[in-house]
Amino acid sequence: MALPSSAVPALVLGLLALGPCLAQQDPAAEFDAVRARAVASGSPAMDATAKEALDWFLRIEDPAARRLRLPAAAAVALDAGRPALAVDLGREAMELGGATPALAVPVARGLAATGRFEELVVLCRSVGAAGQEAAVFVAMDPADLARVEGQVLPLADRAMRSGRTEDALWVFDALVQADPDNGVRLANLALTLRHLGRRSEAAAAYRQAMEVAPTDDQIRSDHGLFLRACGNWAQAAVELRRAMELEAVMGAGPAVTNLVQMEVLRPGSSGIDAAGAAARALAVRPEAAMLRRLNLDLVGDRLRNPDKRTSSR
Repeated sequence: MALPSSAVPALVLGLLALGPCLAQQDPAAEFDAVRARAVASGSPAMDATAKEALDWFLRIEDPAARRLRLPAAAAVALDAGRPALAVDLGREAMELGGATPALAVPVARGLAATGRFEELVVLCRSVGAAGQEAAVFVAMDPADLARVEGQVLPLADRAMRSGRTEDALWVFDALVQADPDNGVRLANLALTLRHLGRRSEAAAAYRQAMEVAPTDDQIRSDHGLFLRACGNWAQAAVELRRAMELEAVMGAGPAVTNLVQMEVLRPGSSGIDAAGAAARALAVRPEAAMLRRLNLDLVGDRLRNPDKRTSSR
């Protein structure tokens, strides 16, 4: 039905009155408001609020307003699930504001999320003063650092296997510098140094790991394998037995498997009743194929050589 002619001027006047309000909407102010709302809510990554804030930022036309908000926009892009855009925005912020660790954080996070390992290493090693190559990792909050760690460790492992050992070592060392009291990170560094043949440094890293995490059975077990690789079988057995004692459920970890393997290779070297320990561990972990195989080797060897006996403590 057609509107009465008298109503048309009123409708037009209403639209004309609304127009200036829409035109006056400031993208920079909207970005600030939506971002503040996202921060206050503690909403998870890739939520609608972060995407809305990023959309407002991309509408900002004023160069000064845009430049001022670049660091925040890079962080918002990460929360909105746009890591490649976060890298671009973060690098632009660094070009304008200087290569500081804080400005490099969203770039590093974006590079880690997109698997650009070599670029990440180059970026981090170029930021910070001499001797502070881990400054970008140090500048991250614990949650972001843990997220980046999960993303870069597989990349570092791949780099090591392909011969880029220095890049891989840098990652493990930087993670330790960011959290020197993290035993697992110290053990990872020790394992990397061990693979590189730097045994004295690996030994020092293992000692530090056990100092900060003295009851971690996995670290003790790794150290036992390291000692055995160095030819110190007696001390290796001591460490592996200690690891087995520290397990929340004895036999649930790898220590028993490693001790049984020692017993197969050198009867009497484990210092335990290896067959009995294996049977108890298999009751806890019936799916442990390697342990089952080693135990069969051990039992078969005893059947073939009845005079062999396992020492026990």
